[in-house]
Amino acid sequence: METKNIFLTGKKRSGKSTMINNILNELDINYSGYRTLPYYINNEARGFYLNGYVDCVGNNSPISIKIGEEKCIPIIESFEVVGTSILEKSIECSNTKLILLDEIGRLESNAYTFKKRIVEALDSEKVVLGVLQKAENEFLIDIIKREDTVVFDIDNLTNYEINEVNKKILDIIKLLLKG
Repeated sequence: METKNIFLTGKKRSGKSTMINNILNELDINYSGYRTLPYYINNEARGFYLNGYVDCVGNNSPISIKIGEEKCIPIIESFEVVGTSILEKSIECSNTKLILLDEIGRLESNAYTFKKRIVEALDSEKVVLGVLQKAENEFLIDIIKREDTVVFDIDNLTNYEINEVNKKILDIIKLLLKG
């Protein structure tokens, strides 16, 4: 089976999203999907929200609330309503051939409809480029085990090795987009 789903994984702040940005800039194409971004209150990170690249009601709604330094409490309804809508529209979007999933991790563990739409995106004709949290849960393991999926772990890579992974991903995506 041909690889069409490409993910990066690594520790927090290892450069996964930066690498995705570099790849997308190099490709210079329209894409759909989402990014998970922090939101701030009084200049303090207070949680995360989904920034969708398709029009949908509730885009940029919070998906988590940060409690203390490390703990994030998920807002399952945001995944199930907003996240599901973003993914459905991304799959249906006729002017994009790539879906960005930045990122998939622990917060959506109980967002069953959202996870079902992620699988539908992975099963679609579109190329998927994304980030997987470095975490152990059944959903992430199922994604990693897919025959049509490759995951690059960028932990402990030199700059040269990161550039090589970047080139390899670009080559895979360019080849897929030609077909």
